[in-house]
Amino acid sequence: MENSQAWREDLRHLDKNVRLRAAMALGHHCRLDALPDIVEALRVESDFFVREALTWALVRIGEPAVEPLIAAMRDGDAGVRHHAAHALSKIGDPRAIPALMTALHDPADLVVAKAAYALGHLGAVEAISPLVRLLEHPVPEVQSAAVTALERIGPAAASQLVVGLTHELDQVREHAANALGTFAERDTAPALLRALQDRSWRVRVAVIVALNHIAGDDVTGAIARACEDDDSRVRTLAVKLSKRR
Repeated sequence: MENSQAWREDLRHLDKNVRLRAAMALGHHCRLDALPDIVEALRVESDFFVREALTWALVRIGEPAVEPLIAAMRDGDAGVRHHAAHALSKIGDPRAIPALMTALHDPADLVVAKAAYALGHLGAVEAISPLVRLLEHPVPEVQSAAVTALERIGPAAASQLVVGLTHELDQVREHAANALGTFAERDTAPALLRALQDRSWRVRVAVIVALNHIAGDDVTGAIARACEDDDSRVRTLAVKLSKRR
C-alpha cells in the first residue's frame, strides 16, 4: 500500500473488510505518513473491529501518535475518546496523563473506565485522589477500573486508601480493603485491624483477605478471632485462612 490516495480510499471504503485490511496494513508497516488519515478514520469509523485495528495501528506508530490521540480525547464521539484512551494506555507516554485525568469526568462511563485503567498503566501517582473518588461511582465497571488502576500505581496510594476504609459507602470501604491487600504493607495493618469491626460483612471479608497478606502476630490473632464473627461467610473465610497461617 504505497499510494497515499489508495489507503485513503480504502479507509473510507463502504466494505468494512476493506477498511479493516487497510488499517492492519498501515499498522503492520508503521506508516507514519498515514498518521493523520488513521486518526481521522478513527473519528468516523463505525465498526468496532475496524476501530480496534486503527487503534493497533496507532500503537504501532507510537510516540508520534500521542498528540493526535490527546486531541482525539476531546472528540464528540465517546467511542473515539474510548479508543484514544485505550491507545494512549498502550503507548505509555506520560504526556497523556493530563488528558486522561480530565477524562475521569467524562459523561460516558466507558471512557471514564478506560481512562482510569490507562492512568494505572502509566503509574500516574498524581491521579490517586481522583481515582479514589471513583470508588464512589455508581457503575461497577468504573469502580473496578479504579481499583485496578490504584493497585497498579502501588503503595503510593496506600495512605488515601486507608482513609477510604472509613468512608460512608460500603462499596468504597470494600474496594479500599481489596486494593490495600495487594500492597501487603505492614503500615496499613492498624487501619485494617480496626476495619474488622465494620458493619458490612463484605467489607470484613475484604479486610480479612487483605490482612492475610500481612505478617504479624497481631494479624494472626485478629484473623483467629474473626472465626467467631456473627456472619457465617466471614467465619468460614477466617477459619480457612487461620489454618494456613
